[in-house]
Amino acid sequence: NDIRAGFSGAAGDQEHNRIVFTASVEDTDDWVQDGEILGSYLGVIDLENIQQHYRPETVQLVGKDKREKFKVESITIVESQGDKMNCVLVTDNDGLNSELLTISINFH
Repeated sequence: NDIRAGFSGAAGDQEHNRIVFTASVEDTDDWVQDGEILGSYLGVIDLENIQQHYRPETVQLVGKDKREKFKVESITIVESQGDKMNCVLVTDNDGLNSELLTISINFH
């Protein structure tokens, strides 16, 4: 819908010199006002390879049914070992109960 995602959370992985981040999209003209939740993304910024026009790798976060959309507000790294990272995400469901989501990221 031509609406840009905005950073909603980030956490540093110093051991691997990278940042994992979340970015969310809502259909609203004002970043303070709630709008229809259009989804969230998870991304990784490799700090060793940043250069002009760098585009971090991202993936859209979807529920098990592939249709559920989340508005993720924050991320924290629980554990990072080798090519695997475990994280906890927190959602903001605009007046409904927020959720904690646990995810594993495999880098290869």
